[in-house]
Amino acid sequence: PKTYEPKVWLATSMPIFAMPSIIAAGGAAPEHVELAQPSRGAAIAISEDDSVAVVVNRDVGSITVLKLEYPDKAAPKWSVLRELKLGDGSEPYQVVIGPDGNSAYVVLRREQKLVKISKLRDQPEVASMVATGSEPTSLALSPSGRAVYVANWNDGTLVQYDTEALKRGKEADLNAALVKTGYLGSVDPRPALAHPRSLVISNDHDRDDEDEYAYVTEYYGQQVEAER
Repeated sequence: PKTYEPKVWLATSMPIFAMPSIIAAGGAAPEHVELAQPSRGAAIAISEDDSVAVVVNRDVGSITVLKLEYPDKAAPKWSVLRELKLGDGSEPYQVVIGPDGNSAYVVLRREQKLVKISKLRDQPEVASMVATGSEPTSLALSPSGRAVYVANWNDGTLVQYDTEALKRGKEADLNAALVKTGYLGSVDPRPALAHPRSLVISNDHDRDDEDEYAYVTEYYGQQVEAER
């Protein structure tokens, strides 16, 4: 795969990696335009208009899509639109909802796949899926929703996918980036040195994915001398 060398900044005792958003050039942005906030995956996600929620059921290998309603002068109501089985033991770990509010993306940690869910608002269904690296643990969308990024916990990589076709794009090797900091001593880069856990994509609201950043936390924080 194509690779990208991330920059590394030490923000706290746990390194944070930053990588410019790497969206392929060309193609018009969808008319729904952009997400309103920075994107990050979670065990539950809500569409930006608060009408749909998606919950990952890690132990049973499924997701549940909920319809949300807000009657006047009454408590909010929810109902199950559909539960989608993604495989026994597949371990759906995080989900994000696209800016259209009608598509979602789920990582299956044990099954090592990225799944696209379509038709969230009426008849949710699995649209497509693609293989990821080892133990995909977190994911996030670019502001336009044209790309989804997956952090592979065991491989130590961050990989980009086109959300339209789930085509694999560029890859950032966080193992090499961590070695360059010197925190691990004299070692050569190899898989499983870095363990990217959580991921967020910035959003500066300029309708341009190219100047955004991906911030990834390293699970095993490195000890550093405190500033005086």
